Amino acid sequence: MVMVNADALLNQPYKDVVRQLRALGLKVIVVRVPNEQDPGTVLSVQPAGPVRQGETVTVTVAAHQHHDNGDGNGSGGGQ
Repeated sequence: MVMVNADALLNQPYKDVVRQLRALGLKVIVVRVPNEQDPGTVLSVQPAGPVRQGETVTVTVAAHQHHDNGDGNGSGGGQ
C-alpha cells in the first residue's frame, strides 16, 4: 500500500503529479474537463488515502474552456 495525499497534489501541474504517482507504482488515467483554472492544473485525484501498488488513480485536470458564443436558447434567427 502507498499513501496518496490528494490535497497535496491539487493545483499542481498534472505532469508532475503523474510522475509522482507512477513513481509510487500506480497506474494513472488523466481526465481533462473544462475549467477556469490554468490548463494542466490538477483539480482532483481519486482515490486518495491508502492505495495498493498497481491500482489505477484518476487525475482530473483543467482544460481550456470552450465558448460557442451562442445564447443557448435555440433562436438561430431562421424562419
